[in-house]
Amino acid sequence: MFKLNCDCYYTDTDSIFTNTNLSDEFVGTELGMMKDELNGLIINKAIFLGIKQYGYQYQDNKQIINKSVFAGVTRDSLTFEQIEQLSQGKILIISNKTTFYKSLVSLDITIRSTTLTIKENDKKSFNANTNTYIPIHLIYKDKSNKSFLKSIMKVILRNLKLLIRLF
Repeated sequence: MFKLNCDCYYTDTDSIFTNTNLSDEFVGTELGMMKDELNGLIINKAIFLGIKQYGYQYQDNKQIINKSVFAGVTRDSLTFEQIEQLSQGKILIISNKTTFYKSLVSLDITIRSTTLTIKENDKKSFNANTNTYIPIHLIYKDKSNKSFLKSIMKVILRNLKLLIRLF
């Protein structure tokens, strides 16, 4: 229901970023309820690049807090400025010194310094099925992809039918 809102900026399995205040009946700590992880605070800036690729800022007592989620990278380890750079097509190279490697042959665990190359991923497959996330701006770049456009129209029509049933 919340994912059908036109002001839903990003959603994943258990989260939603929206501009709509949720009714108190949907917010709580019980299983199945939505949780306000910012305790009423408002996000000032956010950038959503793709599935599990986003960052945002909010203010808490005059302090600006940065949060980032980027698949393959430690949560909150990227700054908001780095997320902005990724949104502009830049590639980040960061050092990750806490990578653990297990050897099943020698039964040793070693820690090695590794380097990660991070960039925006325009197409990221879901794990559970064959769907592929394609940002809307790519639809306009590739107008020859008629089967994809038809599938988008089917999803839109199905969601409209569900929405009409709610009213």
